[in-house]
Amino acid sequence: MFVAKNKQLKELYPKLIDVSTMKGPDREGRDLLARIATALKDVTAQQAPDTDWLIRVDGHADKQPTPAGGRYPSNWDLSAARAVTVVRSLVSNGIPAKRVAAETFGESQPLDPADTPAAYAKNRGIEIRLTEQ
Repeated sequence: MFVAKNKQLKELYPKLIDVSTMKGPDREGRDLLARIATALKDVTAQQAPDTDWLIRVDGHADKQPTPAGGRYPSNWDLSAARAVTVVRSLVSNGIPAKRVAAETFGESQPLDPADTPAAYAKNRGIEIRLTEQ
């Protein structure tokens, strides 16, 4: 059985939404990702030995088009970069590479469907899910 809630992860999650920008996480973002990796290691250490767990990092983007000629030609590319940035950070902080996966949704599965600046900001981020493979 998976640990559904972890206080440390729950407290960190709201800060994670804007961690990965088009330039990648800044120092504060990298420190936050290191703390998240530590929390994930604590959670996964509590899993039954026969549990085939996976940390899935879902990248999202808002529905505003990416800048023409910019680093990311589409919201798919941008959300993929967000997810891969977080996956790389988790692996560099001790999460086994075979236990993480990056998923990308672009603007197709918004975390908040509203047409507001707050909804756009929420959709420019990632989700981390602990699942079974």
